Amino acid sequence: LLTLLWGESASYLWCRLRWRVPHPVSTATNSLGILIVADPQLVGFKNENHMAGPLTRWDSDRFLSKGFSQALSATNPDLIVFLGDLFDEGLEANDAELEWTLSRFNAIFESNIPKIFISGDNDVGGEGEPVQSLLTTRFGQLFSNSFPSSNTIFDLLSFTEVATLAPDLILSAHDHKASIYHLSRGGGGRVNYTDLTAANDIRKETVGGDRPILELQTPTCSYRCSDVPIQIQNAVDDAF
Repeated sequence: LLTLLWGESASYLWCRLRWRVPHPVSTATNSLGILIVADPQLVGFKNENHMAGPLTRWDSDRFLSKGFSQALSATNPDLIVFLGDLFDEGLEANDAELEWTLSRFNAIFESNIPKIFISGDNDVGGEGEPVQSLLTTRFGQLFSNSFPSSNTIFDLLSFTEVATLAPDLILSAHDHKASIYHLSRGGGGRVNYTDLTAANDIRKETVGGDRPILELQTPTCSYRCSDVPIQIQNAVDDAF
């Protein structure tokens, strides 16, 4: 009974008590709290054992839901960003399976906070196969960004244009690692790298100007596809 209580409830509360959550130092109008959710990869229907699949989906969904709920309550963000691979079987799922998985996704990550959804290779292709425009269109129909102006921005943006934007901050995922990269603005590659896997302190970074580009890489929030500690990251942008 104690093991069940720990695994189903107490462990989540214990982890939350150990979190150090950043808060804005400037006025509310000049700050933006962002909750970053990467690679949830909701378990699908085709690649799971027919008998064990329902239990697998139930257990994984519960884990994601509880972790997200704790992170949401602790951070109270202004914006939630989903960084790709929202589904595990986005490439091969049929219409009915997509609807079932979408319904689960909305139940797991239920919130009225504005959201931005970024597609990953498991959603639209792009790793072992080219990005498929049909799947990109379908993703946009399934997931509608609710953050002001975000739909207009992403509708105008193509993958080939990203390199020309000269960004100050890059939010990335895919590699299932928690890390920070400082990148040269001259295209010379990485300046330095910091592994955040075991980090428990609030890290402050300043971006913009002639400083190196900052890339914040977020690991997966799912226990099914990670060999490093699972995280949902929180960032606060002051005076943006």
